[in-house]
Amino acid sequence: RIGYVLFYQWDYFLADPLYLFQIWQGGMSFHGGLLGVITAVYIFARKTNKSFLVVGDFVAPLVPVGLGMGRLGNFINAELWGRETDVPWAMVFPTDALQLPRHPSQLYEFFLEGVVLFAILYVVTRKPRS
Repeated sequence: RIGYVLFYQWDYFLADPLYLFQIWQGGMSFHGGLLGVITAVYIFARKTNKSFLVVGDFVAPLVPVGLGMGRLGNFINAELWGRETDVPWAMVFPTDALQLPRHPSQLYEFFLEGVVLFAILYVVTRKPRS
């Protein structure tokens, strides 16, 4: 939320700093979350006297799961839908002013970012390192 407000809603934040905490207004941005995770990894690494890269390597396998969950959230919120289509699995999203059947692109991305990337990481990391 901090990233969204600072990047996209700066005027609202200046007028009312408590706007930052109004999570029911939406506005969760990927880059804000990324900066938050990088900051948390840095702080954790410092507190545990570990290298930032070592902690990053430990956290990296969780990235596909997070990306996949983000896309499911986009689907649930009916945002970031795809182009107009006539395929049988097309959906009409309530937030689409034109009410056209569209590709559920969020679910495609969930599958590719979440499931496929997690499977690739699983295959690559299950072998013992030499």
